[in-house]
Amino acid sequence: MVDAAFYQQDIGEAYFFSVEKYCRVKWEPYTSEETRTWGPALIKDHWKSLAKAGFETVDAILPVQGTEDELYFFRGLEVVQIKFTPKAGGDTIVDGPLKTLDKWKSLAGTTIERVGAAVAVPGVPGQAYLFSGKNYVKINLDKDKIEWGPDEIAKKWPGLTKAGFDSVDAALQVPEDKAKYTGETYFFCAGQYARDRVIPSQDDVLQWGPEKWEDHWKSL
Repeated sequence: MVDAAFYQQDIGEAYFFSVEKYCRVKWEPYTSEETRTWGPALIKDHWKSLAKAGFETVDAILPVQGTEDELYFFRGLEVVQIKFTPKAGGDTIVDGPLKTLDKWKSLAGTTIERVGAAVAVPGVPGQAYLFSGKNYVKINLDKDKIEWGPDEIAKKWPGLTKAGFDSVDAALQVPEDKAKYTGETYFFCAGQYARDRVIPSQDDVLQWGPEKWEDHWKSL
């Protein structure tokens, strides 16, 4: 099961997290080309910042917009902001760990306490979709303001609904320099995944899948 994932631009590889382990994969979108280049290994043994924060597992990851090397890691009710520089061999805490509801007070009362997946809103600086169970919100992280929701995924995401996904375990956005269309994202749910196009203020569009991820991500 894939719990969280992100793409690291400077090395051109993706990191996948599952329970207490992670691995690194060199991956080419739209093809069957993917090779595991590291792992699996224990998170606590190789991510000093996450170990310091008490994160032995990871539920969701969201790149910090406006930076090239910072990410939000979510676990349970908490979030920690990490500066990650793999070429320099380091990861350090920038902020946190904090209760997610203390970091973004606008989430109070939205049912989004435990973030299970996160996706940046394409082309809209500072905004993101946060998923929790069968619900989601669109939030302006910079202004700490809810832009939409909470609402049910099944009601507002026809592409994911077509794939049979009423919840999201993890999301991995296709890198901008490799994407055929802006907003293309791989969504993982239980043993399956699908490629869906996220379009701001419009319905999402299912582009491929669902398929069993283990049939297409052999390196995992």
